[in-house]
Amino acid sequence: MEAASTKSPHEEPGNTKIELINENEVQVSEIDAGSATTFTLSKKDALLLLSLGSLSLMAALDGTSISTALPV
Repeated sequence: MEAASTKSPHEEPGNTKIELINENEVQVSEIDAGSATTFTLSKKDALLLLSLGSLSLMAALDGTSISTALPV
């Protein structure tokens, strides 16, 4: 019997975790093996990236966390 993974999907290497920090900011974390690169975007900048097709932020802008394999 295999043990279930304790990591959520957005914590897997190669994924990007996107969270709404407050009504004006979005936090993006790119997960690598053993580390994460995290930065903060304004909603305005996040929407610009979304409109350019560079980042999938629809759920984050609604206040939920999402996981995606898209590069940031």
